[in-house]
Amino acid sequence: MESRNDKRSLLSSVPAWLAMPLMALMALGLVAFALTRRDPDRWQDLLLPAVLGAVLFLVMVYWLLHMRGVERRLREERNLLQVLINHLPDRVFIKDLEGRRLLSNPADWQAVGASKLEDVLGKNVFELYPPDLASKFEADDQEVIKTGKPILNREEPSADSQGMPIWTLSTEVPLRDTRENLIGIVGIIRDITAFRQATEAERLAEERFRSIFEESVEGIYQTQPDGTILAANPALALMLGYETPEEMMRDMRNVAGHIYVDPTRRAEFQAQIEASGTIAGFESEIQ
Repeated sequence: MESRNDKRSLLSSVPAWLAMPLMALMALGLVAFALTRRDPDRWQDLLLPAVLGAVLFLVMVYWLLHMRGVERRLREERNLLQVLINHLPDRVFIKDLEGRRLLSNPADWQAVGASKLEDVLGKNVFELYPPDLASKFEADDQEVIKTGKPILNREEPSADSQGMPIWTLSTEVPLRDTRENLIGIVGIIRDITAFRQATEAERLAEERFRSIFEESVEGIYQTQPDGTILAANPALALMLGYETPEEMMRDMRNVAGHIYVDPTRRAEFQAQIEASGTIAGFESEIQ
């Protein structure tokens, strides 16, 4: 009884990857033992098979060691990819051809209001979004599936985890197997709401500045340090006898020699600007 338990303990200590070639070698040894026991002179006939068996054993061990190395590298690469995906601020997901989520990183499942990954796996957009948004996302998916072409950097409305409207930048690409068969969709979504708000605020500020610039009754202009005129408003053009700023700028390319009666005043004006950054009450005679 103890001997049988010892054998079981010995076999259980052998790594799983080594068990198959070891059992094959043991089987070959048992056959050789049985044959030589009946006829001791047959050992020479078993020499070649024994050598071939040993070579086969070594080949199998090498192959299994190689496969173990490949599997280990694949696990390491998969773990690295999973860590990267899980810590991306962008939403990353994979869907099958039926629109069901097969993979979802924390940024993705949290964005739809889920409390854990399992809440979104296997679900489609109609189970995760309001009907109007779901229909839009389903149309995007079908476009990728039918055409086999990616959707890149598409700006579109969406909703956050609280149902509030946001803007996103979406990319969806077809997922194919090793035989190039379409098996799903990989998607990446970035929240660009803050960027769009900043862009809109910049646009409004520019419009306000342009309105002040165009409608002011005082002459306003902008030049480069060398005096080249970059912009002028209608009031300045009228002061100098032109109907439009464009006409004035075509005729007067440099303020130093065209606007100032005394050209040295331009140099004095520029020196004060460079010294203090601002200037007020600077009087000059213009022509």
